[in-house]
Amino acid sequence: MLSIKELQRPPVITAAEVGEKLAHLASVLKDAGKTGILLTAEGALRWLTGVRNQISDVAPGADAPVKALVAVSGKNFSVTFVTTPFETPRVKDEQPGAFKGVANVTVKFATALPKVDTSKVVLPDDKKHKELQGKIVRPLAGGLKGNQFKKLEWVAAMTAKVVAETALKLEIGMNGADVRGLVFKNFADHGLETNMVLVALKGQGHHLHPLYGEQYKIEKNALLKIATAGRFGDVIVSETQMIKFGKLTKDEDAAFRALQQATVEYADLYRAGANEHDLYVECGKRFKAVEKEYGLSGFAKSAYNHHLGGPTSPLGNRDYTLNAESRATVFAGESFALNPVEVLKGTKVELQGLVTDGAPLILDLSKYVKPETLSFTEITASGGTVGKLPNFIIR
Repeated sequence: MLSIKELQRPPVITAAEVGEKLAHLASVLKDAGKTGILLTAEGALRWLTGVRNQISDVAPGADAPVKALVAVSGKNFSVTFVTTPFETPRVKDEQPGAFKGVANVTVKFATALPKVDTSKVVLPDDKKHKELQGKIVRPLAGGLKGNQFKKLEWVAAMTAKVVAETALKLEIGMNGADVRGLVFKNFADHGLETNMVLVALKGQGHHLHPLYGEQYKIEKNALLKIATAGRFGDVIVSETQMIKFGKLTKDEDAAFRALQQATVEYADLYRAGANEHDLYVECGKRFKAVEKEYGLSGFAKSAYNHHLGGPTSPLGNRDYTLNAESRATVFAGESFALNPVEVLKGTKVELQGLVTDGAPLILDLSKYVKPETLSFTEITASGGTVGKLPNFIIR
């Protein structure tokens, strides 16, 4: 593993970040007429302290083996970590560090939930719990100058570096298990976790969620995909890299270039105040416009070939995916991830962005990637959004 200095990795959490997060939590609870909440999701616990709690792999939105009862009294906060006796020694050792240097926070530990006033404290059986936990955790703390954003930038760029360098180590004849293992090792060597590795080898070109298997192998002239998610502390960034062992055909290149353009066009719709149903409808229109521009008959169907992506946060690689029934309002500070797959050749493009007061900001994946390893294409959408997207890696 590289040293922290070599990795240029930001802190997993800072006192300023914790202060920003607690202030936001207090604001959400005040608006709801509440004074406390039991945070239960693995992602919510990581949001609060930056510490991994899961023993076996769980989804970011699933319950952690540790809960955090956060109570607000004026400017003061009480955080009680609730867990089993088996977890208590580790929790006492790891969790308090996040609050060092944060004023007005008392940390406690318990093996059973303390008695609380359920009219003021939101527990998991409260119908508002999921909504309020999401309102607390989902917005980016500290805006574009905060440590949470620095982590997002770092994870995005370092994940791109890891996947690109992994692609250069692939060899014809490797199977899915070989490739998956290599991805995991390279993540660990670069100070990253991952909660998802999808590998598409020969025969899996049109699998939307390709699962690794020993029966699938790398062969000449096949389109390959590595779809994964880099994770550090509370932040998660999903990325996809296309690879080919052989020359790209003219049709493959055209389909991929069109998909790059269409993906940034779709991202351009993520504006503060926009309705998600409008995004769902307008996405199809943007893909139709790209089909016409590129002269690719049938390409427009790619808009709805895969899920439309959607908001992402410490609670999920996707908190949920947009569909025809979506009606939520997009808000400034919301992160989102899009990963369409085109229907013509099965290529895939993925990007992650942040909703701002204007055009969305697309995370830059190129910072740590050597130009000779992977090239990028900068694309500007019709509405002004700019994204720098990775190209194919040709082996």
